[in-house]
Amino acid sequence: MDSKQMDSKQIDAKQMALYDPKLMKSYREAQHRGELENATFVSDVKNPSCGDHVIFAGIVQNGVLMTLKFSGDGSMLSQAFAERLCNHVIGKSVPEIMALGEVEAKNILEIELGPTRLKTVYWVLTVLQKGISNHA
Repeated sequence: MDSKQMDSKQIDAKQMALYDPKLMKSYREAQHRGELENATFVSDVKNPSCGDHVIFAGIVQNGVLMTLKFSGDGSMLSQAFAERLCNHVIGKSVPEIMALGEVEAKNILEIELGPTRLKTVYWVLTVLQKGISNHA
């Protein structure tokens, strides 16, 4: 198999990862989708390059994220990752959340994606971090 065929197979595998059953479940059965009354922070950001829109609303008490909800619209990837991110960060301290980066985002996602789609995942993380940093 030549390198072009191998590259094509890797790309196909990464595209198919978007249809991972666990990722689809995160999208379809999101437990943290909705609005949150009495939020101590809200971060509402639209991504002009792709049209994704994510809103995080959370409650931070004593430096710990106690409750987090998200809403918005856009790609399945952005919305599914928002759900997974909520599951991961609730109960963590603000410094722990602010320290999350690209490696942690990939681990939270649990699937392999190409660099363009990973930008979407990182963008969702920064939307949350922007809201929390405005709270602190």
